[in-house]
Amino acid sequence: MSRFIGLPAAQFMENAMGMTLFDVAVQIRALRLGKARLRTAVVGADPGFMANMEAYQDLVLDHAAPDPGLLPQSPEAEWRFGFNIFAGPPGDKYRPSRTLAELRPEEFDLIVVADTPQREPALAAQVLAMIPEHQRQNKCFRFSHLNNAFAAVMRALRQESYITTMNSRKTAVLACCLDLACSGEGEILESGTFMGGSSILMAALLKVWGERRKVHGFDTFEGIPSATKPDGTTVFHAGEFTQTSLQLVSNCVASYQLSDMVELHKGLVQETVPVVCERLKSIAFVFADTDQYAGTRSTLKAVLPRLHSRGLILIDDYFEHGVRRAVAESLAENPGMRGALVAHSLYSIWKNEG
Repeated sequence: MSRFIGLPAAQFMENAMGMTLFDVAVQIRALRLGKARLRTAVVGADPGFMANMEAYQDLVLDHAAPDPGLLPQSPEAEWRFGFNIFAGPPGDKYRPSRTLAELRPEEFDLIVVADTPQREPALAAQVLAMIPEHQRQNKCFRFSHLNNAFAAVMRALRQESYITTMNSRKTAVLACCLDLACSGEGEILESGTFMGGSSILMAALLKVWGERRKVHGFDTFEGIPSATKPDGTTVFHAGEFTQTSLQLVSNCVASYQLSDMVELHKGLVQETVPVVCERLKSIAFVFADTDQYAGTRSTLKAVLPRLHSRGLILIDDYFEHGVRRAVAESLAENPGMRGALVAHSLYSIWKNEG
């Protein structure tokens, strides 16, 4: 019998979004680690996570046909047939777990901490203490920390006029990258804010997490500027995205009580971003969504020298010729950086740890 019988539709949709967040978070870490599959341990007894365990396993397990001679109790079989669970629900015969003391972090690529809001912080602190500091960002994923905050924020945003050009998966990528980057110090930037949807989402998540970082939003707030020669053939032209204004976005930010966390900067991003970056000590996360060469290139040039060692950059519309050229030139000038396509038209850049 399905566990979803009698489940409210809203909860069903939140479960589905949680699976998307998990899928994206795992994929991003796999790319950063350079591995196709991640040996995964789960720590905790979050009821929602446990109820959907099979679906989460599908997102990380090796789908190759199992060797008939492989014994289920062997470590390799355990990796292939299911998660390794530690500090899980006591007495659960369907999802048996071991004690946290039995966890050996070096045996896993990814450790997912999934428990109730009351238990997860202490549990995550214990897990992090077991992992060398330089491995913590990629190796430990606080699923409930991200999933619960994202669900709460999306419920709140539905109550007002929240407008975004991002589909649900891109929104999940943005949230996961922000969560990953917040393990480092620094402020948050969005270059190409349009109507403020992404800046509002990021500020709202930071507020739920108790983070007091500032989100800086940059835009002309009058529409996209003219393309330049490096853009080549493009679908974005002057006169588009004019359904915005500084006042409109400011009012929208205020409607969510986020004015103290979001600072808007009006003007061409190639002029405003470098000026603001001059006064920032460190940058944790950047979302570059200018759709064009000039805006992307100038943003990357300004933020890369100040990007924290655990910081992250996410660039939208990577399939646009000008954006792709700006990324290629920036990476060529900064050999200490790495990059990868993390979703359709979304490219991420981070500092090479190895």
